[in-house]
Amino acid sequence: MFYAAWDVRFIFLILFTTLSDFFLAKKIYCEKPLNQKWLLSISISIDLGILCVFKYYNFFIGSFIQFANVIGLGISYQLVNTVLPVGISFYTFQSLSYTIDVYRSEIKPENSFLNYALFLSFFPQLVAGPIVKAKELLPQFKIKPIKTISEIPLKLSLYYILLGYIKKSVIADNIAIISDIVFANSTIVSWSFVLLGVIAYSIQIYCDFSGYSDIAVGVAFLLGFQLPENFRLPYMATSFRDFWNRWHISLSSWLREYLYISLGGNHRGEFRTYRNLLFTMLLGGLWHGANWTFIFWGGMHGLFLTIERSFMNISTTLNVHNCFLNLVGERSRTILLILSKLFRVLYAVFVVCMVCLLWVFFRAENFQVAYSLFSGLFDRRVGVDCNYFLSMRLFYVIFFMVIAHLLGWCYGDSIEKVLGKRFTWYNGLLFAIVIMVAVLLSGDTKPFIYFVF
Repeated sequence: MFYAAWDVRFIFLILFTTLSDFFLAKKIYCEKPLNQKWLLSISISIDLGILCVFKYYNFFIGSFIQFANVIGLGISYQLVNTVLPVGISFYTFQSLSYTIDVYRSEIKPENSFLNYALFLSFFPQLVAGPIVKAKELLPQFKIKPIKTISEIPLKLSLYYILLGYIKKSVIADNIAIISDIVFANSTIVSWSFVLLGVIAYSIQIYCDFSGYSDIAVGVAFLLGFQLPENFRLPYMATSFRDFWNRWHISLSSWLREYLYISLGGNHRGEFRTYRNLLFTMLLGGLWHGANWTFIFWGGMHGLFLTIERSFMNISTTLNVHNCFLNLVGERSRTILLILSKLFRVLYAVFVVCMVCLLWVFFRAENFQVAYSLFSGLFDRRVGVDCNYFLSMRLFYVIFFMVIAHLLGWCYGDSIEKVLGKRFTWYNGLLFAIVIMVAVLLSGDTKPFIYFVF
C-alpha cells in the first residue's frame, strides 16, 4: 500500500523481483555448485536487467548514438520515455544481497514468502535506504521483537526521528536556495557565491540524506527492528578511505562485500587491487544516476582512494616514519612527531575540501555547468553576489554543524547511554519543545535528494 501510493503500476515490478529471487534462492540452495552459478547468474541478470531498462537504457543508447555521430556514422534513434520507479536502486541491491548470500552459504533461503516480501518492501527504508542486507534484517522477522508497548525504545526512536527532521527541514531545506541559485546560474555568479554554493550543497546533501536515514532508523525502532547505521560524522574523516567508512555506509559496505571482494579484492597483487577499487567506485558513481557526471564523481573518488592506498603501501613497506625517528635525536624526534600530526590534520582538511568540490559533479546537470562553476571559482570571477540574509543563514548553519560534529565526536557514547534510559515525562516535554521550535524554523519543503536514485 505504501509503494502503491506513489504509482500502483510499479507494484508488479517489485513483486516480480520478489517472486523471482525468492524461488531462485531456494533452487540455488538445493542445486550442485555448477548449477548454482547458473541460477545466481539468472538472478543477477533479472535484477540488473530490470534496473538497466528503467534507469540506464536511455543513457547507454544516447551515449552510443552521440559517440557514433562524433565518428561520422550519423545514427538517429528515438529514446524511450520511461518513469524511474522510486527506490529501485535500493531494493534491487537488497534483493541481490539475498541471492548472493544464499549462494555463498552465509544464510539459508527464507521459507516464508511473506517474510521475504516484507524484507524487500519494508517501508521505512524502501525508497531511500539505508540498503539493508538480507542477513541483517531477515533474522529479525523470525522473532517477535516487541512483546509489550513498554519495550518500545521510545526515547531512542523519537530522538532519531526528530534528529532526521531537523537535519532535513531545518538545515537542508533552509540552505537549499543557495545551492539552487548557484547551480542554476553557473555562468554569472561570483566566485564567492560559487564557494558558498559548494559549501551549502555539501551540507545540504549530508543533512538531506542522513536525515532520511535517521527517520528510517527511528521508525524501524518504533516497530521493533534495527536498521544499520548509514552515516558516522563523514566530514570528520581523516582520509578518503575513512570518508567512505562514514558516508552512505550501507552502500559502501555493499559495494565492498558484493563487488570489490567478488572481483578479487586485494588478494591478487597491487595492480589488480587498484583496478578493482577504481572499477568499484566507477560503478558506485553510476549507481547514483544515469549521467557521466556521476561516473566522473565516482571515478575521482576511486582515483584518490588508489593514490592514497599506494602511498600508504610505500610508506609501510619502507617503514619511512620509524626510519626517520631512529636517525634523529630526541629533540628532532619531537619536532618530527609534531610535524607528522600537523600533516595528518592538513591532509584531513584536504580530504574534506576535495570531497566538497567533487559534490559539484554530483549536483551539476552536465560538465558544462561544472566547468562554469570551477572556472568562476578559480578565476575569481566578478558577478552576482550572495545577499547578506542568505550568507548569514549559511554561516549560522556552518557554526551549528561544527558544534554538532564536535559534540558527536567527543560525547557520542555518552549521548547513546542517555538515550538508552527509560522514557520519562520531562523527556516528553523536552521533545515537544524541540519539535515546536523545529517546525517554526523549517524551510520550504524540498523533495529528498536520494528519492531519484
